Amino acid sequence: MGFTDKKKSGRDAASEAISDPTIQSRLLEKMPSDGLPCALAFSIAAELKITPAQIGNYADQHGIRLTQCQLGLFGYQPRKKIVQPKHPVPSELKQAIDALQVDGRLSCADVWRIAERVACPKMEVSAACEALKIKLKACQLGAF
Repeated sequence: MGFTDKKKSGRDAASEAISDPTIQSRLLEKMPSDGLPCALAFSIAAELKITPAQIGNYADQHGIRLTQCQLGLFGYQPRKKIVQPKHPVPSELKQAIDALQVDGRLSCADVWRIAERVACPKMEVSAACEALKIKLKACQLGAF
């Protein structure tokens, strides 16, 4: 894993809340060499009391590849995306998705909320969205 000095641009006040060396030291001690898994990014964000977006912003600025999206949308080898449509979609899950989707789109954060509300894995909500042709948007790490 290497840290590069990409030009810093578009940083907001929240991303300045913690120093880059603090994030860098956590990543160096915990991150595998092939990239930063989504779950680890969330864990480090919680540990440092910062947002996942701040970790994603840091990763982007330093050329760190995000891997193993918890929704199955990116970062898996060799196919990249592993989520597959799940048929049939349970009615409780469909109702929860329908209640939060707007114009056929649902945010990553809403997927997490739905998974917690209906007590199912995040990947199952993502698979239901695939079956319902609901596009996922606004990755909490900023990947999409």
